[in-house]
Amino acid sequence: IIFFFLMIRRPPRSTLFPYTTLLRSILIVGAGGLGAPAALYLAAAGIGTLGIADGDKVELSNLQRQIIHFTPDVGISKTISSKNKLEKLNPDVNVILYDERSEERRVGKECRSRWSPYH
Repeated sequence: IIFFFLMIRRPPRSTLFPYTTLLRSILIVGAGGLGAPAALYLAAAGIGTLGIADGDKVELSNLQRQIIHFTPDVGISKTISSKNKLEKLNPDVNVILYDERSEERRVGKECRSRWSPYH
């Protein structure tokens, strides 16, 4: 009955996930098997800013578990593929891309300054 109610009269995204006012920005390291569904759920819930750090490209052998990527995305960056899907799902989400491995200095330094919970 609740699902049926939501289909007829859809409440704003912030009421579906009320903690988005507390969590305005989240950084996801890796857009693969765990990061992909997390990014989809967070974007659908109405998170304001979503950072995605991944230096890999989409591979055909990983599509069965990396649900954010599709067959036409094979060979392109996982971050770009993710951003395209997330912006279609929720045009209000601000997606920031880090198209390199998370252990590199620039990503680490910027992550500490931008994504710190105390900032």
